[in-house]
Amino acid sequence: MKELTYGLIKGRHDLPCENYLFKKVENVHDYNSIAMHISNILSNTLTWSMTTDMNNYPIYQSEQDLIVYVTGLTPVTVELVKYCMNHHVPLTLMNYDNQTGDYVPQQVVNRL
Repeated sequence: MKELTYGLIKGRHDLPCENYLFKKVENVHDYNSIAMHISNILSNTLTWSMTTDMNNYPIYQSEQDLIVYVTGLTPVTVELVKYCMNHHVPLTLMNYDNQTGDYVPQQVVNRL
């Protein structure tokens, strides 16, 4: 499975990635704007496939696994997780470990 890697917000921390979901966030409490921005970026970037559930209803799922280096802004991270859960996007968050200086993966949304 192909992976797409992003940093959550550019410039907040030195992250080991080139692409970012946000250049900056004006208002961390404007949840609707944050959600819309995430939706615009991911819905136009990810490739989708369709399967069906046991009742033969269509389910769309991302063909890529999303890896995101998070930066500590919880409201932005929550909106990302909500999007991925609602749209069946496999998501792994990369969390910084102060003690080792490495990033530790946290699988949040699994593949169907």
